[in-house]
Amino acid sequence: MKPPPDFSLRCFVVAILDIMGESERLCEIRDLPDSDLDMRSFRGKVDRALGPVYKMREAFKTQVANLVKGIEMAAPGLSLAYEMQTFGDSVVVYHEYDADNLPSVAVTHAALLSCAVIVLLSLQIDIPIRCGIELGMATDELFEHEIFGPVLAEAHHIESHVASFPRIVVGPRLVADLARVSAGPPAPRNQFDRLNRFAAYKCGELLKKDVDGQWVVDYLGDVFTATVKDELDVRKEGEKAYRRMLEQEAKFAGSGNSKVAGVYTRLRAYFESRGFG
Repeated sequence: MKPPPDFSLRCFVVAILDIMGESERLCEIRDLPDSDLDMRSFRGKVDRALGPVYKMREAFKTQVANLVKGIEMAAPGLSLAYEMQTFGDSVVVYHEYDADNLPSVAVTHAALLSCAVIVLLSLQIDIPIRCGIELGMATDELFEHEIFGPVLAEAHHIESHVASFPRIVVGPRLVADLARVSAGPPAPRNQFDRLNRFAAYKCGELLKKDVDGQWVVDYLGDVFTATVKDELDVRKEGEKAYRRMLEQEAKFAGSGNSKVAGVYTRLRAYFESRGFG
């Protein structure tokens, strides 16, 4: 086998979003169809599993593109680069992060906002999404439109083992660097300094420390609500999500599925801490 070509390692911010329980639903579709009737039933089950995945992918792709375009329009001549890759019920969005030489933090801010919008709106249609975001080393030079490196594993670990319920957990390395950039030198060193400092400050405003000590995007908080007010009525959409969440919690508790019911119980606690219910 041919060895991999030379490549460089650089810093990237990686966000991974995953629909909770989707893999389990697909695994329940076990038997291969052996008649037209079976095929129609089989197709119906696959369609029901595919629907949430398609909606999440398309909504997130549109959301990120719109936010990045809005930033670029507000700063003529600015070009913000990011990539997306998808696998099954997961979406990975990433961008190179060099807060000293690139307008990186503006893309990070757009990614945090996009994750928050999608997590909130998806709850209304029974698509619970976890998200993990971290800063670290990787390369995008080995495979076209793909990233590979330790940060991918770190973001996946945060999403799959730390987030636990529909929330957006931001890793400690990214939190620390946003604080560093926000408190940077008062005199701008290059054309991106002022933009990155402002974006880092806005990112920090979106975060709060959760009850378990994790830094999360506060997608029902005042800052997020004010930031997206022209696009989204967070209070109105939150009420819809809260009502649907109560129904789901009762449904799974009633069927004896305490694991899934517990996910909604933790989510309800967050909503109620923000004045819902």
